[in-house]
Amino acid sequence: MPDEQPEASALRVFKHRIKELYERAGAPKPTVVNQIVGDLEEFYPLMGGRSTLPTSVGRSTLNQVVNGVRLPSASMLAVIVLALGRCGRENGGLAEDPGPSALGEWHRLLREAKAEESARARAGSGGGGGARTARAADPVRLEPGERAVLDAHGPYASALAARAERGDRDAVYEIAVLLACGTGRGLKAAAYLVNAAAAGQSAAPDLLPADDGEVDGRLARAHAHALAYAAGRYGDEDAARAFRSCGAAPEARPPRPAGAPDN
Repeated sequence: MPDEQPEASALRVFKHRIKELYERAGAPKPTVVNQIVGDLEEFYPLMGGRSTLPTSVGRSTLNQVVNGVRLPSASMLAVIVLALGRCGRENGGLAEDPGPSALGEWHRLLREAKAEESARARAGSGGGGGARTARAADPVRLEPGERAVLDAHGPYASALAARAERGDRDAVYEIAVLLACGTGRGLKAAAYLVNAAAAGQSAAPDLLPADDGEVDGRLARAHAHALAYAAGRYGDEDAARAFRSCGAAPEARPPRPAGAPDN
C-alpha cells in the first residue's frame, strides 16, 4: 500500500526545507541574492564548474521556488541554496554556512520531489502517462537493442516504448535513465534527455551531461532510485521494481549540475 502520510512526501519535505532556508536567511530580496550569486566563485573558490551554473536568479523564479510553486533545475537550486546559505551566515540566521557540501542532499531531495510529481500526475491520469496538457516530446522509435534493455527491467519498462512513440515526455526521460544505468548507451540516453527536456520534462535537464558526452551512470542510478521511491509511494509496484532493478543507489553522488536553462 502507498504511504499516505503527508510528512513522508518528498514534495512536502523539499518545499518545507527550501522555505525554511529562505526564512532563516532573512527572506532576502532578489537583488541581494543576485549580488551573492555573481560572486559565488569568491566565496567558494574550490566549488568548480562555475561556468555551468546560472549567473542570476530571476525575481519570479526565486519567489516561485521558495514558495513551493515550482521545482527548480538542479543548477538553479545550487545557486539559490549557496546564496541563501551565505545570507543566513552573514545575518546570524544560520550558525554556519555549509557551502557546496550541502548540495548533495539538496539534489537528492529535488530528484525525489520531481519523481513524485511525475508519479502523482501518472496516477491521476490512470497510469497512462502524465497530464494530458503536458507538452509532447518528439516521438521516439527504439532500436531492437534498446527494447531488449527495457524488457530486461520488466513489464513497466517494456511499456515505456509504446508511450515514447506517442511522445510521452516522462517515458522518454525514464527510458534515458534505464539506458544510462550501466548499459553502455550513455550517448543515446543523452539524446533522449535532450528530447524530454525540450518538451518540459523537469528532471531531464538535471541528468544531462555538462558537455556533449555520455550520461553519468552513477547519477542515472540516483535518478532511478528517486523514481523507484516515487513509484512505490503511489503504489505502482511494476515501476518500482523496474527502477530498483536498474541498480539504484541512494548514496550516489551527483556531479556538478549541468547548465541547462531553468524553464
